[in-house]
Amino acid sequence: MNQMNDEELKVKNAAFGTPSVLKWDDAVMYYRIDGVLGLSSLNISDTRRDNPIHKVLRSSSIDPIITIALPPRNSSVAATLTLGASNNYICAKSDKQVTEKLVSSRDRYDFAYSSISMGNKTFSLQWRSAFAYVDTIRPYIGVPDLFMQELILKYDAKKKRNTGADVYWVDCNQAFEPFYLRTANNTYVVEPSNFVIKHDKADANCELGFRSHSGPLGPVALGIPFLNQYCAILEPTKRSISFRPIVVPNTTVYCFTSENYSLE
Repeated sequence: MNQMNDEELKVKNAAFGTPSVLKWDDAVMYYRIDGVLGLSSLNISDTRRDNPIHKVLRSSSIDPIITIALPPRNSSVAATLTLGASNNYICAKSDKQVTEKLVSSRDRYDFAYSSISMGNKTFSLQWRSAFAYVDTIRPYIGVPDLFMQELILKYDAKKKRNTGADVYWVDCNQAFEPFYLRTANNTYVVEPSNFVIKHDKADANCELGFRSHSGPLGPVALGIPFLNQYCAILEPTKRSISFRPIVVPNTTVYCFTSENYSLE
């Protein structure tokens, strides 16, 4: 593996495989796939499901950090997985990088959020903690069903008949408001350009990049539209995750602390 300092990282006694056939029924849900990369788990001490990335992160050769950068669809910048460091080429640098505390939940890590909103539609749980997690597989942001129903009404979203797909379509030309996810320390903003998806230039209807997820209360699955806006920097041994705006030409992203100071 090539490192950012032009040196090579050696992965000893590790098996890599290249699939010749991929049977993936869910591929029909996606728009513009560049490739598929599999990571089995973030629990780097779990040797029962070992893989080359686990081996590298457990070694002393690099810091146990994973940076996921998925630039927007309309950019010419390739998606990048960086091991051992944050990606300062695609991810905005920040003097004040605030992290979220991770909580283990089976095969993933969750972090607490206080509310999600879009315009005058807001969802929060007053009586218990609400959680979100990064999901690099889902081509949408998964939200509680109660919030999704509000979005369907707000934007007159409809499913296409006789398709069986859980995809909602909206008028591309109507005005859309940004999606906000707030935590105790940060506010993350996803611009409509990342969740209103036009499949063809001639289309009058666009895919709405939100779907109901895990029942009426969540959690929130931060899929590809969120990751088109923010790099995710995971540090499993420190049990923390941080987000930095993706920097590509002709793209504007925002990240604010609770005191409304810019992190850019």
